[in-house]
This record gives sequence, C-alpha cells and structure tokens, in this order.
Amino acid sequence: MKLALKITPQRSTQYANMAEVLAAPELLASPVGPAIQEIAPVTLAGQSYLLVTLDDLLSSSTVMPILSRLGATSEVYQYFENLGEVEGPLLRPIEPQFTPFVPLEMAEVRRYKGKTNEVFTQVLLNMALFAGAYAGRFTERLRILDPLAGGGTTLFLGLAAGYDAFGIELERQDVETTAVFTRQYLHSEHIPYKELDERGRRAGRRYQFEIGQKGATKALPVWESMILPGGTLALAWNATRIERANMVELVEQHTHLKVRNDPPYTQLVHTVDRVIKRRDILVAVKEM
Repeated sequence: MKLALKITPQRSTQYANMAEVLAAPELLASPVGPAIQEIAPVTLAGQSYLLVTLDDLLSSSTVMPILSRLGATSEVYQYFENLGEVEGPLLRPIEPQFTPFVPLEMAEVRRYKGKTNEVFTQVLLNMALFAGAYAGRFTERLRILDPLAGGGTTLFLGLAAGYDAFGIELERQDVETTAVFTRQYLHSEHIPYKELDERGRRAGRRYQFEIGQKGATKALPVWESMILPGGTLALAWNATRIERANMVELVEQHTHLKVRNDPPYTQLVHTVDRVIKRRDILVAVKEM
C-alpha cells in the first residue's frame, strides 16, 4: 500500500520548513514505523507530501487511527502512479479515524506572546507517547503533565486526544488567563463542563505544606519522580546555545531515565527563527 501524507500547512513563514523536517521522524517513531518499507518527500501540485510504502498486509483501517493523530502531517491519500490508461500521480482521500474529545481549534485559536506552535507541540507530545511503553495505547485515555504549562497549548491538545491533561505554571497571570479562555471557549462552543474548586478556592490556587527537608530545586529529578514506569519525558530546547550531547549528559547525570539517542529521535533538529536557529527534542524513558 502506498500513501501520500500531506505536510501540515503553516500559516506563518516562520515555521515554513518545520513540519517538513519533523514529518518523517514523527511517522517513523509511530506504531506504523515498523511497517514502513520506503519513505520519501515529494512535491505534488506545489504541495509537500511524504510518500510512504507500507507492508501490503496492512489496511487503511489499521493505520488511519494512528495517522489521523499525527501533527506534522494532516491529510492522508492513497497514491496511484496510474489507473488503467490514466497517467498519475493520482490521489484518493482516506477518511480520518479520529474524533477529537474537544475541538483541535482550542489549541489553535488562542494567541499570546511566547506561544509554542501547536503543530510542533503535537509532534513533541507524540514523540513522547511513541517512545515508551504506552505507544500501543496512545489512542486510549492516558495522563499527561506539562510542568511548564504556559498558556495551555499542550493541555488543550491532550484534551483533544482524549487524555487527562494536567499542567503546572508558576505565573499566576498565565493560569488565570488560561482559565478565562477555557471557560469562554467551552461556553461559546456549547460544550458542557463543570469547574471544580479545590479546598473551597478557585482553580489554580492551592495550599502547600512542606515538611522535613527543603524541596528539591532541580527540576529533572522531580519530573522523573512523577513519571510512571514506561512513561516518558520530552524536552525541547534552543540547541543553538546548548548542544544535544550536553543536554543528554544533564538528563543522564540527574535522573535514571534512558535517553532515546537513536533514530528517529536524533533527527528532530529544525529552525524556528533568526534567534533560535536550531531547536531540538530529547525524549527519555522511565524503565519498567
């Protein structure tokens, strides 16, 4: 079976080549990866695609629940070099097999300073899911945590995927504006919801009691302690300033996580803008 996966279009020229760079590694890391016989970038009618040849034993009903959840590619087509005497290439669209729990637009429509591109965020989330013990269950109800939640892009994408999404954010303003946006969006889209207050206080405020030794100030060991066996940690950083080898060394020194330092996890470097000329992703797994 030969498929053409359309590279997700970008509204901003700032991210023009990002999706093209990330598309193949994301696909190869997915549960579909072992069945890929050949993969190559192509341009069809001015649009960028990944041309993928899969094992003939696979059917579209088997792969579409996975392909429909990828971030760097969007539409999926069956590819024909010709049909009878009609010369190709010809594409037949394949129906997606993914119904978001909340609209994906929830992560897209909100704009704020410092927002991480939602396509990149989806790839980052998927690479984390594919690397560990839950790759075969990533269409199920999993739990994700963003310890640097910001404006909630990762959380909204997690909700869209049907996951239980948790976020931690130190900036009170970010927490409050995200809560306001969430209420307004759910209300405007007529999505029923219930907001829970904890300890009689509004969301985003908690009492915390620290007993014994002062809490750890280094993030990596704390993040590691929150990961279930087989779970993963995914980090993205400005690799223009910090080389990958240094980041790998940091993770290995301060945690017991196993860094995925093998392809395609080492093929994710891409350009963001004139300042961040090289952004990379590191994925590490907590062993069972």
